Amino acid sequence: MAFPVDILTNVDHESLEQAAEEYMSQLPYRKPEYLILPNSKQIEIGLCNVSFVPLYGADTKKKILALFSPDDSITVVGLYLLGKWWGVEEVLKTAEPSRTGLIKVSTLGERIVLYVLNRIVLRNEKSGEEVFFLCHGEHESAKILWKDGVAIGFYSFKPKGSLCKNFVTQCYQLPVMDTVFVRKCHRGKDHGVKILEDFVCSFRNEDTGLKFPVSEAMYKVCEKYLRIYPADKEFLWEVENTGGFFQRTLIAKRLQGLKQKEKDHVVSKLIFAEEDATAPMEIEITKIQETTESTVEIEEKIPAVEVENDDATEKATKEIKKMTNEEINLAGETDIEMCSLVHEQDIHAPVSTEISLRHRTIKVTSTPIKKSGRVQKREDEVVVEHQARHTLMSKKKNRNNLSYRRET
Repeated sequence: MAFPVDILTNVDHESLEQAAEEYMSQLPYRKPEYLILPNSKQIEIGLCNVSFVPLYGADTKKKILALFSPDDSITVVGLYLLGKWWGVEEVLKTAEPSRTGLIKVSTLGERIVLYVLNRIVLRNEKSGEEVFFLCHGEHESAKILWKDGVAIGFYSFKPKGSLCKNFVTQCYQLPVMDTVFVRKCHRGKDHGVKILEDFVCSFRNEDTGLKFPVSEAMYKVCEKYLRIYPADKEFLWEVENTGGFFQRTLIAKRLQGLKQKEKDHVVSKLIFAEEDATAPMEIEITKIQETTESTVEIEEKIPAVEVENDDATEKATKEIKKMTNEEINLAGETDIEMCSLVHEQDIHAPVSTEISLRHRTIKVTSTPIKKSGRVQKREDEVVVEHQARHTLMSKKKNRNNLSYRRET
């Protein structure tokens, strides 16, 4: 079965458009017709969803008849060619076995295939980073990539010396690839590298350029290509405008800059992550440093104080309490064991009271900040405990004095 690209080899555009206009004039009087899509969906053909579209964009003189989807008024689902409706996928097929690889666009059928790939398929398969291309001109330099009888991609370029549309009087200083596309189902199979290889080999030992801005996917293609052909690093450029001396940058240099930028980005993310991970640790370390605890072993003996009367005993007890409170205020926490020993050397002799501090273990917590409630509470408990012991000592002394007087 022959397809439009195989038939439209010797057909001019005027006869093709004339046949479409005749069909449109008879459409209101024809029986209902349907176009069956590959998914078995039938679309009715009528005046409400049929219209002419320009084949070459701004050039509205040459048009083809298109059928639009009833669900989307801007999606083309078929073209009227050679007295018959063809689905989009059928237009992209060929029955010619020799049509394989990258073939230069030259015939009307190939121009229509290029239009379908660029204006219909690319729009339907567009991803986030891809951009739409303008319609290719009637004499645009382009090649179509054929595989297994189907058109799967294309690229177009501006030859050196061709007029730049943005600058009426200026021409391109080197060949520049301005559009490239591969269908999604055929990506990841090095077709992009084959396209770039074909483009560069067409201008061997000449500077070649890729139109700015180059997409991220195309940068990856260039990286693969330069690994295979490292000698072309000095010939492949990223080009702005006409590609003058100050309007081009080596792709190899651009790739190096992107790698460095990516490394810097990764390093900055790692540093940021490390800062987040170590921040709690630093806080804990600070807290520990603020509440560092050290244990000091103090072995101190206070000479016994012998007293003969109540005033001396009370005075000695106050001195001990005073010293204990000073130690509490200095250290924060103090564990003091205090005992009073009452020796009865002679039942007829005056009572001798010995008050001493035994071996003490003082736990010091150095806190540069304000004392906590726990520490203050502990201090109050120690004071109360000392007061209770002092009261107990006084009662024992009184009992001993009373007993002594009775015996006397």
